Amino acid sequence: MRPFKVDDSLPVIQKRITQDMIDAWADVSGDHNPLHTDPEYAKTTKFGGTIAHGHIALGFLCEMMIKACGESWWHGGMLQDVHFTAPVKPETTIETRGKVTSSETSDESVTYQCDISINETTSGTPCVLGQATFCLSSSN
Repeated sequence: MRPFKVDDSLPVIQKRITQDMIDAWADVSGDHNPLHTDPEYAKTTKFGGTIAHGHIALGFLCEMMIKACGESWWHGGMLQDVHFTAPVKPETTIETRGKVTSSETSDESVTYQCDISINETTSGTPCVLGQATFCLSSSN
């Protein structure tokens, strides 16, 4: 794995969110909140329709981090201070973004801090904001 520098961008992951994807997550997670799975009910809420579970978006952030730093993410990578700032609706395309903001070197490893986000691609509206931390061996 290559070392990163401050201001390096992380890989972009684009995903189209569908109601089928949301329903599948509801089945896997057991979270059948009608806000996510019942379009008629969800129309009566402030969102005006169903929205994706937050964990779907978190999965895409993890996918970005695995693509960026490989197995190092599995060995102690962390999402931190994650905030859901806007709903993710079906038939929306979202895009992960990340940027290295700092690094700290020790004899054994380099620890990186990153700002991360998921944005709705049409409007550019941030849906999720947060930070991530991961370590790479100094021998890389």
